[in-house]
Amino acid sequence: SHSGLPKSEQEVCFFAWIAELPEKGDIHRFFLRALCGRWTGPAKRNYNGEPDAHEVEELADRLAAQYRHRGSVMDLQGCVNISGPIEKKCVGKLRKRLEKAYQALDEADDPEELARNAADVTLLEELVDQASKLTPAVELVRLQAALKTSSFKSLAWNRGET
Repeated sequence: SHSGLPKSEQEVCFFAWIAELPEKGDIHRFFLRALCGRWTGPAKRNYNGEPDAHEVEELADRLAAQYRHRGSVMDLQGCVNISGPIEKKCVGKLRKRLEKAYQALDEADDPEELARNAADVTLLEELVDQASKLTPAVELVRLQAALKTSSFKSLAWNRGET
């Protein structure tokens, strides 16, 4: 229990950083998230070994253009191909990330399922679970309220809590 600690050590803080993706449509966002490793599973990232952000965005632009004739992310099912002209040029982490994203897309029955199976959603669920175990009851109420606010709306939605 926190009550036995000095007052200055009773506070528990959790922070979540949320990226704001460019407004270039759902298909572009799918590729951007894929190239950032959204479906590769929870993993520690070596940020020095990550591809350059400009390279990732440029590749997402090219992939979105390649599949521009598709109307939605779910319309990509059955048509994305790791052997496609743009995909063939991908190597290393980016290729593995695309493979995982294509597999997740292929296995999903709907966009909500695709979002639920993403690594960042899994990590958020783990963080909320840790917070609930470590946070005193009053702070837990504040955490629940924070998850319902607009800044966390998309994260909560991905967890199916709308």
